[in-house]
Amino acid sequence: MKNINLLPKIPYIQKIFVPALVSTISLFVLLAGTILFMNTAVRADLSDKSEKIEQINAALQKLTVRQQQDAMTMSYQALNGEVSKLKQARMDWIPFFDLISSNLPKTARLLQAEIPKDANEITGANSKSQAVNVNLSVEFAELGQSAEYILLLQRSALIHSVSINSVVKTQRTFGSPAISPQMGEELVGRSLGETDAKLPGSAVEPSAQTYEVYRIALVIQVKTPEQEK
Repeated sequence: MKNINLLPKIPYIQKIFVPALVSTISLFVLLAGTILFMNTAVRADLSDKSEKIEQINAALQKLTVRQQQDAMTMSYQALNGEVSKLKQARMDWIPFFDLISSNLPKTARLLQAEIPKDANEITGANSKSQAVNVNLSVEFAELGQSAEYILLLQRSALIHSVSINSVVKTQRTFGSPAISPQMGEELVGRSLGETDAKLPGSAVEPSAQTYEVYRIALVIQVKTPEQEK
Protein backbone atom coordinates (compact mmCIF):
# COMPACT_ATOMS: atom_id res chain seq x y z
CA MET A 1 0.00 0.00 0.00
CA LYS A 2 1.44 3.44 -1.03
CA ASN A 3 1.91 6.38 1.34
CA ILE A 4 0.29 9.51 0.17
CA ASN A 5 1.76 12.90 1.34
CA LEU A 6 -1.09 15.25 1.68
CA LEU A 7 1.07 18.20 2.97
CA PRO A 8 1.43 21.19 0.60
CA LYS A 9 4.79 21.54 -1.21
CA ILE A 10 7.23 24.28 -0.03
CA PRO A 11 7.81 26.90 -2.74
CA TYR A 12 11.24 26.93 -4.39
CA ILE A 13 11.83 30.56 -3.40
CA GLN A 14 11.38 29.73 0.25
CA LYS A 15 13.88 26.91 -0.09
CA ILE A 16 16.66 29.16 -1.45
CA PHE A 17 15.85 32.29 0.63
CA VAL A 18 17.72 31.28 3.75
CA PRO A 19 20.91 30.15 1.93
CA ALA A 20 20.81 33.25 -0.27
CA LEU A 21 20.37 35.48 2.79
CA VAL A 22 23.25 33.81 4.56
CA SER A 23 25.45 34.09 1.47
CA THR A 24 24.57 37.76 1.04
CA ILE A 25 25.34 38.55 4.70
CA SER A 26 28.61 36.64 4.44
CA LEU A 27 29.54 38.59 1.30
CA PHE A 28 28.80 41.93 2.97
CA VAL A 29 30.82 40.94 6.00
CA LEU A 30 33.72 39.93 3.76
CA LEU A 31 33.52 43.19 1.81
CA ALA A 32 33.34 45.21 5.03
CA GLY A 33 36.35 43.37 6.41
CA THR A 34 38.28 43.95 3.21
CA ILE A 35 37.44 47.68 3.19
CA LEU A 36 38.35 48.01 6.86
CA PHE A 37 41.68 46.26 6.28
CA MET A 38 42.49 48.41 3.27
CA ASN A 39 41.53 51.57 5.17
CA THR A 40 43.78 50.59 8.05
CA ALA A 41 46.67 49.81 5.68
CA VAL A 42 46.25 53.11 3.82
CA ARG A 43 46.17 55.08 7.09
CA ALA A 44 49.30 53.33 8.29
CA ASP A 45 51.05 54.05 5.01
CA LEU A 46 49.99 57.71 5.15
CA SER A 47 51.22 57.97 8.72
CA ASP A 48 54.56 56.46 7.75
CA LYS A 49 54.89 58.85 4.82
CA SER A 50 53.94 61.84 6.99
CA GLU A 51 56.63 60.85 9.48
CA LYS A 52 59.19 60.58 6.69
CA ILE A 53 58.15 64.00 5.35
CA GLU A 54 58.59 65.52 8.80
CA GLN A 55 62.05 63.94 9.04
CA ILE A 56 63.01 65.34 5.61
CA ASN A 57 61.77 68.81 6.58
CA ALA A 58 63.77 68.70 9.79
CA ALA A 59 66.90 67.67 7.86
CA LEU A 60 66.33 70.50 5.37
CA GLN A 61 66.00 73.02 8.20
CA LYS A 62 69.28 71.80 9.69
CA LEU A 63 71.01 72.14 6.30
CA THR A 64 69.55 75.63 5.85
CA VAL A 65 70.86 76.69 9.24
CA ARG A 66 74.30 75.28 8.40
CA GLN A 67 74.39 77.09 5.08
CA GLN A 68 73.48 80.43 6.61
CA GLN A 69 76.55 82.68 6.65
CA ASP A 70 77.56 84.80 9.57
CA ALA A 71 78.37 88.50 9.28
CA MET A 72 82.13 87.91 9.15
CA THR A 73 81.83 85.45 6.27
CA MET A 74 79.57 87.80 4.33
CA SER A 75 81.98 90.70 4.86
CA TYR A 76 84.89 88.56 3.69
CA GLN A 77 83.05 87.50 0.55
CA ALA A 78 82.10 91.11 -0.23
CA LEU A 79 85.71 92.20 0.23
CA ASN A 80 86.92 89.33 -1.94
CA GLY A 81 84.47 90.38 -4.66
CA GLU A 82 85.75 93.96 -4.62
CA VAL A 83 89.35 92.74 -4.79
CA SER A 84 88.44 90.57 -7.79
CA LYS A 85 86.90 93.59 -9.53
CA LEU A 86 90.04 95.64 -8.90
CA LYS A 87 92.22 92.83 -10.26
CA GLN A 88 90.12 92.65 -13.42
CA ALA A 89 90.20 96.44 -13.91
CA ARG A 90 93.85 97.05 -13.04
CA MET A 91 96.21 98.49 -15.66
CA ASP A 92 99.96 98.66 -16.13
CA TRP A 93 100.70 102.39 -16.13
CA ILE A 94 104.46 102.15 -16.73
CA PRO A 95 104.17 102.07 -20.57
CA PHE A 96 101.84 105.09 -20.48
CA PHE A 97 104.14 107.22 -18.33
CA ASP A 98 107.08 106.18 -20.46
CA LEU A 99 105.12 107.30 -23.54
CA ILE A 100 104.22 110.77 -22.25
CA SER A 101 107.73 111.43 -20.93
CA SER A 102 109.84 110.05 -23.79
CA ASN A 103 107.97 112.02 -26.47
CA LEU A 104 108.16 115.29 -24.52
CA PRO A 105 110.23 117.98 -26.32
CA LYS A 106 113.44 119.14 -24.62
CA THR A 107 112.06 122.65 -24.07
CA ALA A 108 108.78 121.37 -22.64
CA ARG A 109 107.99 120.03 -19.23
CA LEU A 110 105.22 118.02 -17.66
CA LEU A 111 103.43 119.96 -14.93
CA GLN A 112 100.74 117.56 -13.75
CA ALA A 113 99.17 114.22 -14.54
CA GLU A 114 96.09 112.95 -12.75
CA ILE A 115 93.28 110.45 -13.16
CA PRO A 116 89.97 112.15 -12.24
CA LYS A 117 87.91 109.92 -10.02
CA ASP A 118 84.51 111.24 -11.14
CA ALA A 119 85.27 110.57 -14.81
CA ASN A 120 86.44 107.02 -14.24
CA GLU A 121 83.70 105.36 -12.22
CA ILE A 122 84.24 102.01 -13.98
CA THR A 123 83.17 98.77 -12.39
CA GLY A 124 82.26 95.31 -13.49
CA ALA A 125 81.99 94.60 -17.21
CA ASN A 126 82.24 98.29 -18.15
CA SER A 127 85.84 98.44 -16.89
CA LYS A 128 86.85 96.13 -19.73
CA SER A 129 85.29 98.21 -22.49
CA GLN A 130 85.66 101.87 -21.46
CA ALA A 131 88.80 103.95 -21.81
CA VAL A 132 90.36 105.62 -18.77
CA ASN A 133 90.59 109.41 -18.80
CA VAL A 134 93.87 111.04 -17.78
CA ASN A 135 94.26 114.81 -17.36
CA LEU A 136 97.68 116.06 -18.45
CA SER A 137 99.10 119.57 -17.99
CA VAL A 138 102.15 120.34 -20.16
CA GLU A 139 104.16 123.52 -20.68
CA PHE A 140 105.65 124.16 -24.16
CA ALA A 141 108.07 126.81 -25.35
CA GLU A 142 106.36 126.92 -28.76
CA LEU A 143 102.80 126.22 -29.74
CA GLY A 144 103.88 124.01 -32.63
CA GLN A 145 105.57 121.64 -30.20
CA SER A 146 102.20 120.84 -28.64
CA ALA A 147 100.77 119.76 -32.00
CA GLU A 148 103.74 117.46 -32.64
CA TYR A 149 103.43 116.05 -29.13
CA ILE A 150 99.72 115.31 -29.55
CA LEU A 151 100.34 113.58 -32.90
CA LEU A 152 103.01 111.37 -31.33
CA LEU A 153 100.62 110.37 -28.55
CA GLN A 154 97.79 109.61 -30.96
CA ARG A 155 100.02 107.27 -32.96
CA SER A 156 100.56 105.07 -29.94
CA ALA A 157 98.53 101.86 -29.56
CA LEU A 158 97.99 102.73 -25.90
CA ILE A 159 96.01 105.89 -26.63
CA HIS A 160 92.37 105.96 -27.68
CA SER A 161 92.12 109.73 -28.19
CA VAL A 162 93.74 113.03 -27.20
CA SER A 163 91.80 116.27 -26.85
CA ILE A 164 92.82 119.80 -25.83
CA ASN A 165 90.95 121.13 -22.83
CA SER A 166 92.58 124.59 -22.60
CA VAL A 167 95.52 126.65 -23.89
CA VAL A 168 96.98 129.45 -21.79
CA LYS A 169 99.78 131.74 -22.96
CA THR A 170 101.86 133.05 -20.08
CA GLN A 171 105.36 134.20 -19.19
CA ARG A 172 107.95 132.49 -17.07
CA THR A 173 111.17 133.91 -15.71
CA PHE A 174 114.21 131.67 -15.61
CA GLY A 175 117.47 132.62 -13.88
CA SER A 176 120.95 131.39 -14.81
CA PRO A 177 122.82 129.34 -12.18
CA ALA A 178 124.28 131.40 -9.32
CA ILE A 179 128.07 131.93 -9.17
CA SER A 180 129.86 131.20 -5.94
CA PRO A 181 131.62 134.09 -4.07
CA GLN A 182 135.06 132.61 -4.77
CA MET A 183 134.37 132.40 -8.49
CA GLY A 184 132.96 135.92 -8.40
CA GLU A 185 136.15 137.28 -6.86
CA GLU A 186 138.28 135.61 -9.52
CA LEU A 187 136.11 136.84 -12.40
CA VAL A 188 136.03 140.40 -11.05
CA GLY A 189 139.78 140.36 -10.48
CA ARG A 190 140.47 139.17 -14.01
CA SER A 191 138.19 141.79 -15.49
CA LEU A 192 140.09 144.52 -13.55
CA GLY A 193 143.49 143.05 -14.37
CA GLU A 194 144.16 142.40 -10.70
CA THR A 195 144.70 138.76 -10.05
CA ASP A 196 145.05 139.37 -6.35
CA ALA A 197 141.92 141.49 -6.06
CA LYS A 198 139.83 140.51 -3.06
CA LEU A 199 136.13 141.25 -2.75
CA PRO A 200 135.04 139.40 0.37
CA GLY A 201 131.55 138.03 0.19
CA SER A 202 130.93 139.29 -3.33
CA ALA A 203 129.21 137.19 -5.95
CA VAL A 204 127.97 137.68 -9.47
CA GLU A 205 124.19 137.94 -9.44
CA PRO A 206 122.47 135.49 -11.78
CA SER A 207 120.80 137.11 -14.75
CA ALA A 208 117.07 136.36 -15.11
CA GLN A 209 115.33 136.04 -18.46
CA THR A 210 111.59 136.01 -19.21
CA TYR A 211 110.14 133.68 -21.84
CA GLU A 212 106.67 133.16 -23.28
CA VAL A 213 105.35 129.66 -22.71
CA TYR A 214 102.13 127.83 -23.47
CA ARG A 215 100.39 125.79 -20.79
CA ILE A 216 98.14 123.24 -22.42
CA ALA A 217 95.68 120.99 -20.59
CA LEU A 218 95.11 117.68 -22.38
CA VAL A 219 92.52 114.98 -21.82
CA ILE A 220 93.94 111.61 -22.83
CA GLN A 221 91.80 108.50 -23.10
CA VAL A 222 93.98 105.48 -22.36
CA LYS A 223 92.89 102.12 -23.72
CA THR A 224 92.20 99.33 -21.27
CA PRO A 225 93.88 95.92 -21.73
CA GLU A 226 90.62 94.60 -23.19
CA GLN A 227 90.53 97.38 -25.82
CA GLU A 228 94.15 96.81 -26.78
CA LYS A 229 93.27 93.27 -27.84
